[in-house]
Amino acid sequence: MKRNLLLFCTVFVFVIGFIGCDKSTDTDNTGNDNGELGGQTDIDLNKIGTNYDVFFPFPERDRIKDSTIVTKNENGLVTYKHSSVFDTVFFRALEKSLGLNEFPSTLRKAALDMYLKKYNATLDSTDKLNIKLKAEFKARVTSEGIQEYFSSNNDYTKPKTIVAYSWNVGLKYQFTDAEGGVITREVVSKSTTDDYPLGFMFIKVIQVEETKKDDPIVEKTTWIANHKFGLVGIHIKMKNGKELKLGIF
Repeated sequence: MKRNLLLFCTVFVFVIGFIGCDKSTDTDNTGNDNGELGGQTDIDLNKIGTNYDVFFPFPERDRIKDSTIVTKNENGLVTYKHSSVFDTVFFRALEKSLGLNEFPSTLRKAALDMYLKKYNATLDSTDKLNIKLKAEFKARVTSEGIQEYFSSNNDYTKPKTIVAYSWNVGLKYQFTDAEGGVITREVVSKSTTDDYPLGFMFIKVIQVEETKKDDPIVEKTTWIANHKFGLVGIHIKMKNGKELKLGIF
């Protein structure tokens, strides 16, 4: 149980680390990644106090309370504060969804330590009925797209784009992160009609598939975003073939 909890927290920290997160200046549609996104920064997504929730696709989702709140907006450099409290019932549901017990315990522990450090997160599992996860992180969010700084070890002079709304299907770029891992991001889908469900409506989205060479846990991550609502979904496929599809509201 304790070993599996470590991997759950690894995946959950990974998930919350990207919630917040004219033509773009960082790409020329050939895969180059050279700087910050342009666009407006005084947008609804960046308003202080804006709260984001993650929707987990199983009944036990009611056993977790989570929030990711915008606490600061410095010309598009947005600070988020995350807090979540959950119990072992919720954990077991997620454990079943992802098949966490299939991963070696040494791998789970190493991955947890890496992600906690990467996302500046803390974990308190003393009380198994009230396990607490907290984190504070930054992302660049504009009317043109979303960028993260985790890949550059939170070096705010080296943003990496998750999505630019001007991108088209087939765009692909690679970069090496601060740990020496090779990350590839590729646009695999872009709506031409309102075809993606968000609550009680349908919206247009762009989907960017990410892979990291030699990642021992995650096979691929798909970021789903909309120009008005920002990041609206994350699909994670694990190395064991299990998948988790999350909604963000």
